[in-house]
Amino acid sequence: MDNVPILYRNIMDGLPSNFARDVFLWATDRPGNDRMCYSAEKFALEADLLERRLTPMLDAASKIHGMEGHDPDLMNFILKRHANYKWGGNVAPNYA
Repeated sequence: MDNVPILYRNIMDGLPSNFARDVFLWATDRPGNDRMCYSAEKFALEADLLERRLTPMLDAASKIHGMEGHDPDLMNFILKRHANYKWGGNVAPNYA
């Protein structure tokens, strides 16, 4: 966190979780990111909201089938599909 630019640090301080911070840093490297990182911040908030909302749903669905918790690969698949939808093309996020 010490070697990131002040703009990134200011945005990252306002993000709700470490997951959102990881997503933000990943999104800043995307070619479609704007100079002030508005699109990266918006994407990080969307991905964080998606992860927070889907986790309880996937856990509840797995309990119906007698499993302890949801398969993390399913969450990774959903997050990758979201990244592909938002950034276009075939991107492979390393935050998932």
